[in-house]
Amino acid sequence: MYDSLSLKKIISDAGFIDICDSSYAVSSYIPEIHEVEFTKEGVPSVYIEAIKPIN
Repeated sequence: MYDSLSLKKIISDAGFIDICDSSYAVSSYIPEIHEVEFTKEGVPSVYIEAIKPIN
């Protein structure tokens, strides 16, 4: 099982940057996220956003 801190570490180790906690149907990078997230609330979970730089 993972929590926010352990997921952020794994994501960082994979080369992602700007890693931050998020919420269901909320995105700093995808303005149209509400078009693909159809329910009013998500399953209880951990939501994290990050960017993978182009090498």
